[in-house]
Amino acid sequence: MIKEEAYCNLLKLFVEIIQLSETKSNKQDQIKKNLGSKMMLIGMNIALLGSDEVIDKYLNWRLAALTGETEKIIQKFSALILSMREDLRDTQITNFEKMTEMYIEVKK
Repeated sequence: MIKEEAYCNLLKLFVEIIQLSETKSNKQDQIKKNLGSKMMLIGMNIALLGSDEVIDKYLNWRLAALTGETEKIIQKFSALILSMREDLRDTQITNFEKMTEMYIEVKK
């Protein structure tokens, strides 16, 4: 159950990062700082609980998230989601294209 909570917290963080990338605000620096702290805490949980592949995909996503490029963030997050699903279920019933498509459609 703890791993699932860590993964759900990561999903919530993803939404916050996408919202930030679409927001023009004078508070953006403070928001980024808060998100950075959340990323660090979630990253520690992922490092402890996630598979090696999930950790690798998380680090790739985190680097992309720091750039603020929405498309790149979505691509890396889709790969991360697939790894988390596989880690939780030991099987994979979807693929990268379907996962990316799901997030891009939500964003439009």
